[in-house]
Amino acid sequence: MDQITKLTEVINDCLVPKLAQDYDEAKNHPEFIIRQKKLKDNIHNILNIVRDVNLKTVPHASTLIARFIIFYEELKTEGPWTSIQCKQYAQSLDCAFDTVYNVSFHKILSSDVFNAQEIFDECIKTLHQTVTSEDFRRYPALVEVYISLVKNIKKLTVNPSSVLPLSLLLIDDYDSVNKMKGLKCCSVVLVSLNNKSFQDGNFYDVMLGSLLKAAREKDIEIISLVLENLIQLLTILPEYAKKPAIDKAFATILDQINMESNLYRKAACLNFIANVIEIQGINCIIRKSFKTILCNSFDECCNEAVAEILLPSAIEVLEMWIQHCWCTWNLSSDQKLLSILFKLLYITKEESFVSQIHNLIIILIGLCTKKEQVIILESLKSPDIKSNEFLQRLQRINKDLSK
Repeated sequence: MDQITKLTEVINDCLVPKLAQDYDEAKNHPEFIIRQKKLKDNIHNILNIVRDVNLKTVPHASTLIARFIIFYEELKTEGPWTSIQCKQYAQSLDCAFDTVYNVSFHKILSSDVFNAQEIFDECIKTLHQTVTSEDFRRYPALVEVYISLVKNIKKLTVNPSSVLPLSLLLIDDYDSVNKMKGLKCCSVVLVSLNNKSFQDGNFYDVMLGSLLKAAREKDIEIISLVLENLIQLLTILPEYAKKPAIDKAFATILDQINMESNLYRKAACLNFIANVIEIQGINCIIRKSFKTILCNSFDECCNEAVAEILLPSAIEVLEMWIQHCWCTWNLSSDQKLLSILFKLLYITKEESFVSQIHNLIIILIGLCTKKEQVIILESLKSPDIKSNEFLQRLQRINKDLSK
């Protein structure tokens, strides 16, 4: 056991130590140089112990192998703390381990030579004990190790409350690069979860809070990843948690659309709303602001340049709303939406859009009462309009409604 204890201590000593300053507060960190020297002094002893100690028989093997994996993954990370020698050390370590156990380090978590689940859980536990909310900016190499390990969870059982805290720290960070890293990790983890993954608590609420907070970011890549993560999360929530979580997300993103000035971000948010309606169905009618926001979005699309970006998403939302919430349509309260669609039909030049708008108008009029339909049909017969193109479009609508 003395040898094992010594090995653990040596490995810990060869990791990049906690920085005296946050990583982004200085260009040069003396800890990187100190670590290089310790690596040079100890790597041969570590390699010898790998060859001489049977890790299949030692007590707490999973804990020790987890330390090895963290060490190995850190040697491979990219950053100013890494050198060519580090990559060579990683390769030597991999070869030594493969020679003894017939499995390389980078395949341990996907093999059955050792208990991959125990090793992964120990790795994540160790990382979260070290890289905390107070000082995660002082362990840049271990953050990269965490990201690398999360990519290898496809065949493992994942407890979100154990695995995701560091992802959420990154998502909550002010640095956009860290946000992207956290969101990508979160996405990988969510793919491996199901509605039974949150039975032991309400960690999903913590995740939802972080994602909705990040939805206010201005970077379109970040927004897209946030919305993808939100849909993944909302889809797998247990039934008792799904409705309140979706209501909260639906309301938050509607507010975001209302305040958003960037068309690409607005389009991404509209796509999210379409997905939420598909998940939540008729329950989405509780948000009275929805129709106002949708009308405003269609109104913006009366500008041809705006329509190219925003109209496909706005149409998708209305189509999804009609599919799931058609029974709530009322001409007296919703006529503004129909009016704006006619306005778009008059302005739009793109034929594919014209066809979609035509179909939406036909459907919405079809949802009106017989009396209302008669009134609408009469108003379409002889409008005082000089545009022959628009008159032809109205005639097609009239013809389709008269069938």
